[in-house]
Amino acid sequence: MDYSFTNFQKNAVIRFLALDKYNYIKDNLYKCDISNDTEFQTRFNAFYRVRRNDCWRKVFYDYFESIKNRKNVTFEEIVGYMYKKTGNIEASFCSKLLSTINPDMPIWDQYVLSNLNLEVKGKTKEEKLKDTIVVYNKIIEIENNKLKQKDIQQAIKDFKEYFPEYNLSDIKILDYILWNSR
Repeated sequence: MDYSFTNFQKNAVIRFLALDKYNYIKDNLYKCDISNDTEFQTRFNAFYRVRRNDCWRKVFYDYFESIKNRKNVTFEEIVGYMYKKTGNIEASFCSKLLSTINPDMPIWDQYVLSNLNLEVKGKTKEEKLKDTIVVYNKIIEIENNKLKQKDIQQAIKDFKEYFPEYNLSDIKILDYILWNSR
């Protein structure tokens, strides 16, 4: 066993960021029927902290399975579908579904929003739904601009060199950076 501090640090970061849990999701997405695979659902729920009732999860995972092979699916489509089916604006979970299908799409998270100084406005649910789509597009724009910054590029390069076995997209690494900057 390697008891070096470097190995200790690497393993601590792997556990803190739950990289193995994310890898499981990424590696098993196309190997199972998400709508019926309780192992996949349990791991996705744990990784992304999905705490919704059985009815909501049934809608979510049935839809997830039905669109997982569509690379051109959009956030607007996903959030609109979930709103129509559940009556809730589920920006965070919808973005995580999208990001799982397309790792080049960013996630919506309270810490990401805070770090990017973004918030949803609107008085009615319909206004909030429209603004949610606008805000997500701003996340995409801001994160794509951040990917051009030298310090972000260096951080991503360093991450990939330190954790080559995880093969994460630049956006996923940036999401981890933004999530961790609290």
